[in-house]
Amino acid sequence: MKNFIMILTLDLRLPAAKSLKDRRTVVSSIKEKLKNKYELLINEKKENDNFKKSSLYIVGLSSDKNYLYKIYEKLTDYIISNYEVLIVDENIEMMVV
Repeated sequence: MKNFIMILTLDLRLPAAKSLKDRRTVVSSIKEKLKNKYELLINEKKENDNFKKSSLYIVGLSSDKNYLYKIYEKLTDYIISNYEVLIVDENIEMMVV
């Protein structure tokens, strides 16, 4: 049986953030909500001190590739609808394992 791994990178812009604490608050909320709702692994890239930007790495596993694409659409819609963030870049890769 084939399994698929989705690796998604989202580069976010947080125009309302005024500090690193603001960014952490928003990003932590996004990570927790998506982990609980869609059972994904999510990590934030820890390289920049710019409080207006963040990058998230999101990994999902399923035997159904179409399910992963639906999750991708739902989670990007969820982020845009529920947070004051812009998705400025996204990259999705699917791998078979």
